[in-house]
Amino acid sequence: MLRKIYNIFEILIILLISLGFALGMDALVGWTFIYAVIFAILFSVFVMFGIMIFHSSRPDADVNSELLYKGETLTLTLSVNNKTFVPVPDTEFLLETPQGLVPEAELKDTVSITAATRRTEQEPSAERSDGNFKNIVSITTATRRAEKIRINYKAVRWGKSYVGAKRVTLRDFLDLFRFPVRFGNCKSKIFTIRVFPDIPEIPVDSPMLRSITTDLKFDNESEETVENKMFTVGGYPGYTHRDFQPGDPLKRINWKISAKRGKFSVRLDDETESQRQVIVLDSRSGGYDADERAVETTLGIVNALIKLSFRTSVWYCSGGVMNCFEAAESFDIFELQRIFADYEFAGGSDKSGRIPTEEIAARKQGSAVLFITPADVISDAVAEAKEYALRVAAVVCGDCVDAESAETVYNMTEGIND
Repeated sequence: MLRKIYNIFEILIILLISLGFALGMDALVGWTFIYAVIFAILFSVFVMFGIMIFHSSRPDADVNSELLYKGETLTLTLSVNNKTFVPVPDTEFLLETPQGLVPEAELKDTVSITAATRRTEQEPSAERSDGNFKNIVSITTATRRAEKIRINYKAVRWGKSYVGAKRVTLRDFLDLFRFPVRFGNCKSKIFTIRVFPDIPEIPVDSPMLRSITTDLKFDNESEETVENKMFTVGGYPGYTHRDFQPGDPLKRINWKISAKRGKFSVRLDDETESQRQVIVLDSRSGGYDADERAVETTLGIVNALIKLSFRTSVWYCSGGVMNCFEAAESFDIFELQRIFADYEFAGGSDKSGRIPTEEIAARKQGSAVLFITPADVISDAVAEAKEYALRVAAVVCGDCVDAESAETVYNMTEGIND
């Protein structure tokens, strides 16, 4: 706005000087300057109107990928195709400010660019009255040329982001007027970018994981009872086996099989194989950092349980509906990672249920729930679970003020490896 006022002020000064020159010194020269300035203004507006009417200058935007891992680079390509016989001074792209994607400082061009600048301006917006920063990229195109610039973003955070141009405007030669330009039939061109969360490595013998598998799912006395009751058709105990992991009870080692294989092997009875860990990812947000910790903690725990040959039922909320994902094989963790790349937490105003107590009871998935939450309050969810005789162990990833309401609490506010 200040720039436009400055340009208008300059033109008025030129007209006043020319008028004074025409009246006081040389009428021919003075009026010639006045007519030239007026002609320049009319020519500039006429050319811009022609470009607008005949769609002679066409902007476009594209991205190289819509799915990224953290640390990868996203490239946004902005282009202008000028089909006219006159150069187009400035096509301005107002860029969307993505969350979790950091723009690189340098613009990289793929073809010759007459002028390509990027600046940050502070302007009032319709969404916020206190003003916000808007990124603007300008491209100048020569006669019958197509110009492109590339803007690189680095994915630094998990989640859904939006990249592209919210608005495109065409400036006239004297920078007095701005005309809106469309992407075909659309005023904007925004791409939804999904960044995969990391799958942190949790040691299978970590105290947290041993506590989860022991306190919530297994009771050694019940396992011995089941083992004594299990027989095959021939009347002998029937077991399947897996490699010994630190933290496994020594009494579960099958010494004969271990001697034959040359490594320790642990027997798995049918009850152990059929039982599953029920994990619920809270739908309430606790802030961006806490939300990311909650998602990645969920993936890390599920991945570790799969390595220990346990089945896991992961409940998460999508579109206001609780969904259950069954994870049992190593490739399941990557499918869950893809699902969580599109996951969004609800705000504090959402009063929907946080633990699917009725669904867990209907499916007979067990009497214990591992509740992974970034929220600051969980007592309402724990109380609802207790009504259905569900024991809740909470994995706290944010600043929770009532974590003691859960039966067991695991604090992950400092990160998954702390």
